[in-house]
Amino acid sequence: MNIIYPGRPNYTGPIRGIFGFRHHNNISIKLSFDGLEKINYKKRSKPDYEIGIWLYNIVCLNKYLPPQLDSSYAKLNKARAKWSKPAAKWDEAQVKWGRARAKWDEALANWDKIITEIGSPVTGWDKLTAELNRITNERNKAEVNWDKAQVNWDKAEVNWDKAQVNWDKAQVNWTKAVTKWNRVLKPHLKSLEEIIFKLIPNCTWSKEELIFDE
Repeated sequence: MNIIYPGRPNYTGPIRGIFGFRHHNNISIKLSFDGLEKINYKKRSKPDYEIGIWLYNIVCLNKYLPPQLDSSYAKLNKARAKWSKPAAKWDEAQVKWGRARAKWDEALANWDKIITEIGSPVTGWDKLTAELNRITNERNKAEVNWDKAQVNWDKAEVNWDKAQVNWDKAQVNWTKAVTKWNRVLKPHLKSLEEIIFKLIPNCTWSKEELIFDE
């Protein structure tokens, strides 16, 4: 059962956690809330002849974490969750604001069109009266729609502002959590590096960089 190497076949381990990468002149230890995204990034961005090597050299370190790091990661995960909710709310508010703005723009365009038509020359009293009535009705409808769009836009803008404030607060807390995590991680980097070298003993590595065969 493969619970350590997410880039290799039949991986059944976690996709959230601490992942190690052996590459270039050192190793890299990354915190990830979606380890599969790293794999997909390699598949998208690297030449075909490199992909297999890159994926071969990714390891999940969750089961090797000392208690201090394990506890710190759990706290960081909670902070991430608290950050994600206002971030999603902000995105939602932005979408609603965009829709309200589009409706407002549409109502304004219709209003401008009606104003333009009012200035159009019309001959004959009956035609003039009928045209004036039509344009007046259209103008009134456009004005009502514009007012509605303006109200919805104002509401969306208020909600967006609130979402922005909440997201900013969450971002500050998230940044603090990451800083604390890095502080806890630092004294354990050496031991984690040694674990990575043991987990990938036959890495195609020249001690300066990965070796790719074209």
